[in-house]
Amino acid sequence: MRRVALSPKQSPGGVASPRDSVFGARQKIMAGGLFAVLDFVTRYTVYQDLKVTLALTAVLTPLVLALAIFVAAIYERKGFAGRFTPVAVAWVLGLSLASALLLVATSLLLRIGFGGPMPGRSGAEDAAIAGFYYFMVIGGWSLICFWIAAERARRQEELRAAQAEAAALRLDLQRLRLQLNPHFLVNTLNGISQEIASDPKAAQAVLIDLSHFLRHALEGVDRLVSTVNDEVESLEAYLALHRLRFGQRLTAAIEVDSDALGCHIASFLLQPLVENAIEHGTAAPNAEVQVDLRRSGASLAVTVRNRGSLDPAQARHGSRIGLSNVARRLELHYPGRHRFALLEEQGYVVASLVLEGEPCSAP
Repeated sequence: MRRVALSPKQSPGGVASPRDSVFGARQKIMAGGLFAVLDFVTRYTVYQDLKVTLALTAVLTPLVLALAIFVAAIYERKGFAGRFTPVAVAWVLGLSLASALLLVATSLLLRIGFGGPMPGRSGAEDAAIAGFYYFMVIGGWSLICFWIAAERARRQEELRAAQAEAAALRLDLQRLRLQLNPHFLVNTLNGISQEIASDPKAAQAVLIDLSHFLRHALEGVDRLVSTVNDEVESLEAYLALHRLRFGQRLTAAIEVDSDALGCHIASFLLQPLVENAIEHGTAAPNAEVQVDLRRSGASLAVTVRNRGSLDPAQARHGSRIGLSNVARRLELHYPGRHRFALLEEQGYVVASLVLEGEPCSAP
C-alpha cells in the first residue's frame, strides 16, 4: 500500500538524510576485506612464494587502505561532490600517481630482503608494473569516491524534492479542505437570526449544529484523515442546518453500515457530495437526499442520491468547487484506488464513490 509522508521532517519514500552515506561501516569493512583477499591472491600469483606474499601483504595492503581513506578525505574536503571538473581530474591523477610512487618505493625496499625484484624481471620493469598496478587501484578507488559523492548528492536532492512535495501536498489539501460554501454560511446565519425572535430554542439548536459543523471543518485542518463516524456526525449537523433553511421541502437520511463507522476516510470528503446533492436536489418541490455508506472488505462504498435529473450545465456549475474538490482530493488521498461516477437512474441523480484501502495520509 503506497504511503505518503506529509511531514517535511520525515524522509518520504525511504530517502536518506543528508548525512547518510552510500556505504555504511559494514559495507566499507567488507570492501576492504575483499580488496585484501584479491591483493593477496594477485601477489601470490606473481611471486609463487607464500612467505614473500604474506610479508608484502602485511605491510602494503594496510598502506593501500590507509591511502584510500586519505584520498577520500581529500576529495570530500575539496568539495568535489562527484563532479569531474578539470581541477578534480588533476587531483585524481596527482593523488593516484603520488600514492603509486609511495607504494612502489615501499614495495622495492621490502623486496630487497627477498632477493630483489620479481622473478624474471629487471628492477625497472618491476617498478613500472607495480606502479601501474597501484596507480589503477588508487585511481579506481577515486572513481568510486566520486560515484559515492554523486549518489549522495542525488539522494539529498531527492530528499529536498520530497520535502517540498510533501509541504505542497499539505498546503493543497488544506486549501481544498477549507473551501466552504460562503452562501451556505450566510443563509444559515440569516435563518438563525430569523428564528431568534420567533423560536429561541430552535435558534439555539441550530447554533449548536453550526458550531459542531464548523468545529469539524476547521479544527482538523492538520488532521487530514478522520473516521467515518466523525464524518457522519458532521454530515448530520450539516443536514440539520439545511432543514432549517428548507423546512419540510427537504427530506434527508443517512444510512451507515456499522462495520464502516471505524474506517478511516479523507476528512471532509463527503460534504461536497452532499452539498452538491442539496444544491441541485432542492430545485424540485420535494427535495430528497439519501446518503449510504457500506464497507466491503478493504473497500468503502459511498452513495449520495438526490431527486432530480442530471443536467450537464448544472453538473459543470457544481463541479467548480464541489465535484472538482472531490476529484482532486481523491487523486491525492486514493491515487489509483478509487472509482467515482455521477449518473442518473430512476428519477435520481446518483454520486457513486468506491474507496479502496486506507487514505494516503496517516490519521
